[in-house]
Order: sequence, then C-alpha cells, then structure tokens
Amino acid sequence: MKRMARFLFAPLAAASFALIAGCAAESDDEVGETSQAVSPSPNDQAAFEFLVGRGLTDFQAAGVVGNLDAESGMNPRAVQSPGLGRGIAQWSAGGRWDQLVAYAHQRGRSEWDLGLQLEYLWHELETVPAWGLAKLRATGNVVDATIVFQDSFERCGTCHTENRIKYAKAALAAYGGPRVHRASSLSGEGRAEIIAVQQNGEVEAWYNYSGFAHMPWSSSTIVGRGFNDPARVRFADIDGDGKLEIIAIQENGAVQAWHNDRGFTEMPWGESIIIAEGFNDPARVRFADLDGDRRAEIIAIQTNGEIQAWHNGRGFVYMPWDADHIIGQGFNEPARVRLADLDGDGRAELMAIQTNGNIQAWHNGAGFAHMPWNADVVIGEGFNDPERVRLADLDADGRAELMIIRENGQVQAWHNGRGFVYMPWDADVIIAEGFDPARTLLQ
Repeated sequence: MKRMARFLFAPLAAASFALIAGCAAESDDEVGETSQAVSPSPNDQAAFEFLVGRGLTDFQAAGVVGNLDAESGMNPRAVQSPGLGRGIAQWSAGGRWDQLVAYAHQRGRSEWDLGLQLEYLWHELETVPAWGLAKLRATGNVVDATIVFQDSFERCGTCHTENRIKYAKAALAAYGGPRVHRASSLSGEGRAEIIAVQQNGEVEAWYNYSGFAHMPWSSSTIVGRGFNDPARVRFADIDGDGKLEIIAIQENGAVQAWHNDRGFTEMPWGESIIIAEGFNDPARVRFADLDGDRRAEIIAIQTNGEIQAWHNGRGFVYMPWDADHIIGQGFNEPARVRLADLDGDGRAELMAIQTNGNIQAWHNGAGFAHMPWNADVVIGEGFNDPERVRLADLDADGRAELMIIRENGQVQAWHNGRGFVYMPWDADVIIAEGFDPARTLLQ
C-alpha cells in the first residue's frame, strides 16, 4: 500500500476576499436586536461542539457562540431586514455572503445549512489572517475571546458588546467543562444505526430510537444504491458535524466519500469527493477519530503489521490528511483489529481479537501521536470469530458497546457501563435478528 501524499487545500479565492464586516458594518442596524436573538439558541450546542472540535478552548468557542447569538440567534436562515446581513454570522450580501454561496454550491450543498455555515466560518478563520484566528487562540478568558471575535471577525457597526458577553457566558456555563464526546451516527444523534448492504446493492439502515434496548429500531430507509461489495463500504464522520458520510473503497484504490447533508433520510448524500488514493485492499482500511476532534482519521493495517494513520486536518475536502503516524505494530491479521472509543473521551482505543477469544484493548492516552497507547486491558472473552464482532455506541453516552452477530442471525449487545476497565459490560440484550455478518455494519 502506498504512503499517501500530503496535499494542501487551495483556499477559495482567499486572497480576493474583501474585508467586509460580518454584520452590516457601516450600519447602526443591530441584527441581534432586529432578529430578537436569544441565548441559548437550539443550535448553540452544535456550534460550540464544532468549534471545540476544531481546537478552540471552551471559553474561546463560547466567545464565538456569543457573537453569533447576538448576530442572528444562531439561525442559519436569518436575513437582516433592512440590511445586507445573512446567516449565523450575518455575512454581507455582495461580499462575504456571496463567497459563502459559491463555497456551498461548489460542494453541492445549501448555503442555508447550519453545518455548511460553520464550516465556512472556520474556512474564513483559517485562510484569512485578518479575521483573527491567531488573536482568538491567544485569548485567556471568555470576555477577551468575545471581544476579539467581535472586533476581528464581525466588525459590527453598533455591537452591544455587553449582550455578546452575556450570551458567551451563558454558552460557557451550558456547554463548557467535562462533556460526553458523543459518537457520530447517520442521524447525528449519536445512537448507532444498524446497516445492511443488501445483495441488490442497496444499503439499508434502521433508525435507533431507543438506544441500548431490545430491538431499538424503528423505520428503515435506503441510504445507498449500487454498493455491490459490502467489504468496500465504510461509514465515518469526515467533517466533524456528527453525521456519518458513506464511503466506498474503489477497485482502483481510490477512496470516495459522499457528504451527509440530511441525516437519517433516504439517500441523504450531497457532494462526493476523493479523500484518498492507493488503498487497494479494503480489508486493511479503517476509519476512527483518534484525537477527539470528531473528524475521522484514515487508518491502514500494513502488510508488515504496522498500523499507519493519517490525520484529518481539514474535514470534507479532497485529500484532507495533513500528517501521519505509526500507531501500532505487530498487527498481522487485519480481520482481528478494531478501533472504538471505550471511555467516552472522544479518542478511539485500539483492540485486537486474539486467537484465544480474548479481546485486548489499548487505551488512547495521547490522541493522534506515535504509539499513543498508555494502558491495556482485556475487555471480552470467548469471541473466537472476529468477523462476527462489532463495537459501536448504541445509547449516545460516548462509550462503545460490544456486539456479536450470532450464527442464527441474532445480534447480541453488551452495555458498556464502566468505560476502559476489565470487562466493563453491565447488561446484555438482543438488539436485532436476521443479519448476515458479511453484510452488516453497526455505525
């Protein structure tokens, strides 16, 4: 398998961005007042988690959220009336808003989508130094973070800074501090769906409405067509928005991903891109979030037993990988390797299903790093057929459950009640019937 070349994302006309204020810069029309913005907004937590996932501290993320609440009430469809402001940051029509629209349409997505607007906001921060990312990262408290984002990014006319700080403090109180790192799912709600790649090439998914329970599924829907080889199908969250993308490892070694625009619906996919090349053996390919930023890394189990991982630094773009590390050695049978978050810290652990039936797990103590494991423990016994073993978070508590697909087609699950410890399971239940392990994914 080839080592992947490192590619740099070409910013979308970054040099040509006019320095136009996020809100109506020269106007005394305060969007936060005219839109009757309130905090917290129902979208605040999604925005907060997105920003923390990009590496901001809690108080820095809260400072941004407070500004966006003041601008729009975190409403991606907010339109200033009268005025030019649009979206959560009230980008000005005729300037930055038009750039956002172009960015969205290039990706086959709607400019009014919350996730797209958050991605574009971060794209601006990363590609235009004047918008103040370096200054924001240098702040040491929520008040300074709020003011820096207000002055550098929003550049509002009449800012009402006291409201922005109030909203920021509310967001920090609501979402800051220790948190459950919820897993991604098709729906974005964090409860793993069960997915079957049918013989006709359709990919059928069942919605998990009740978490860890007997037969927790409600309706099913077709989320893919033309996927005739289940061994080549993967699901992973590439952009950190909490919703899984569908991924195909093509026969030519290219890895193609389709963006999840609409959650758990029929065929929810928007834009497709090539995210990797040179992965010719699908049995050796994994995806997992190693550093807790919610964006999945791509991982290859090499023929020499090394496990090589490429860091996802840029989300859902062409070839988003910006670094690579060897994270494991001596793993000579790819079918026995699993990665999942056992303790709810957002960083995937590494597991091996041993020939004696034990499942040995190594704790991820260092994130995306060379050999990041700092402890190991046996988490399961009697699992002699690795092809039947799955791990996924069924109840959205951040900790993966252990599952086995029995010879009779039943899927038995053990609840992870204690995190990364010896045999952490505290309950078991049959969650499904009639599933073929060769065609079944739990994501």
